[in-house]
Amino acid sequence: MREIINQRRSTHCKRLASVHVVASLAPATLVGYGRVGKAIAKMLGDDLSTKISERDGSIPGQGKGPIYVCTTNDALDDIVRRTTPARRHDLIFLQNGWLLPWLEYNRLEDVTLVALYMAAAPDGNVTDGCRTVACGRWADHVATTLARGAVSCSVVSESAIYRALTEKALWASIFWLLSDVLGGAKVGDIAVRHRADVEALVDELLPVLRGGLEAASVNRAGAFEAAQSLRDPEPVVSALLEYSVSIAHAVPSREMALAEFGWRNGAILQMESTPLHCSLLQRVGIDIGRYSKKQTARF
Repeated sequence: MREIINQRRSTHCKRLASVHVVASLAPATLVGYGRVGKAIAKMLGDDLSTKISERDGSIPGQGKGPIYVCTTNDALDDIVRRTTPARRHDLIFLQNGWLLPWLEYNRLEDVTLVALYMAAAPDGNVTDGCRTVACGRWADHVATTLARGAVSCSVVSESAIYRALTEKALWASIFWLLSDVLGGAKVGDIAVRHRADVEALVDELLPVLRGGLEAASVNRAGAFEAAQSLRDPEPVVSALLEYSVSIAHAVPSREMALAEFGWRNGAILQMESTPLHCSLLQRVGIDIGRYSKKQTARF
């Protein structure tokens, strides 16, 4: 069964990656030059007009074109400060985690959001996760850029991007945690042998994120529709398991999960302290009191 899924996934990826014509693009600015930044720079090629580091360099205040933000999450506040209000609609966010409260706090409604499923090696080579979607002003630019690196990307509606970002945030919060609890289990093994645990966590955490979508729907077109589409947890569980089977041998990084904790599990804890989630976090040594909803919210 796993082989059939992988074969279908490979065929689907190749078909999607060939949809966008590789053509000259609008000159782009790239912020951050880690693994993802190097990969995006390689794909942009001559269309990369400005490259600046995560912490240094000026983001052009004049001109047009997309601004690919390839930094870690902890640099995002600084990036927004370094971007003039007139250019903020050109920002493209490819980060992991639950960004919605931060986007709301910074009033970033008109930006390009990407649910990126792409593994990047230190040399800039990439592996397509075959689930990437983008939405916003520069979504077509993103899709064409990724196609140059043989990474499939679909341009979707607002409701579809919020659903995709919700599913990705759940995967990033659940699978590293179960892997750590199980002593470094591979995600494929979790999908096959611990489906009930995945289901239980989705049942707990999905309503919390759905509530966040509903709260944001005042300012965000598509957020309410996304929340309504997520009322049934079973399709969400199926999507998380299918993705896990497709990368069956992967072991999520505890180090990365802790580095991004405030944007993953911590972001959920600030909205609601659910019992199973909290119990598992405590089992792996997380001080959940720092992120309790009773504490002052991060944004």
